[in-house]
Amino acid sequence: MENLGIIRNNNSSLASSVILVEEKESFNRVFIDYQRLNKQTILYPHFISHADVFQGMENHRYFSKQGLLADTCPSKGRKC
Repeated sequence: MENLGIIRNNNSSLASSVILVEEKESFNRVFIDYQRLNKQTILYPHFISHADVFQGMENHRYFSKQGLLADTCPSKGRKC
């Protein structure tokens, strides 16, 4: 795939391995190994706000997370 220009060699710490797996029905499936990337991912304990909040921000130029983050879980109404 690299010779065909579909993929290219990358030295980024966020790059993932691409493997071509041969299936039983004589066709190939592309498999991307995200294990190394998943180990580097930092999980934040904040819930994503409702979509209507983001729709109301479409014409704004400056954003702050202060109004989006709350100390309660949106679905439970209690501390997270």
